[in-house]
Amino acid sequence: MDVTKLEGCARLVRTAGLEPNVLQRRAWALCLAGKDVLIVAPTGSGKTLAAVAPLPSLLAGSSAATTPETSDGSVRAVFLVPTRELAAQVARACAPLATEGVAVAAVHGGESFRAQMEAARRAALVVATPGRLLDLMGEQERRETARPSSSPLSLSRVSYPRLASR
Repeated sequence: MDVTKLEGCARLVRTAGLEPNVLQRRAWALCLAGKDVLIVAPTGSGKTLAAVAPLPSLLAGSSAATTPETSDGSVRAVFLVPTRELAAQVARACAPLATEGVAVAAVHGGESFRAQMEAARRAALVVATPGRLLDLMGEQERRETARPSSSPLSLSRVSYPRLASR
């Protein structure tokens, strides 16, 4: 395992004012090795940062869209969550990713569709609820009109999917 990448994860957690824990270090090693990881732990144990801290290393060298100038409408990582409250919480926990050049967008119901689409197009990581993600991908319109949306959000380049439950 590349110690430099593990230290990058630890540095990211420290920017959030936290000290990395055993759960996070074990999860990072598996994520960085390309393994699927299931984390079951109490609330407040650091599961979110365990799942997202490897992102900068995993996206390094990829064509991750992180700025409006480089955005191509393709997201590189998705963190799917069941509720808008959890989407907002996970997006806040992902804030340290910005220090590594990974733009994050939270997309969920109850907020402006247009603003969320614009944010998602600039993001490398989208934290989303299933319904709003489908809306952004144009699925709702396709079902209703039987024709493709003019410019749906693409998930064709996602290489880092994550799921969360309450």
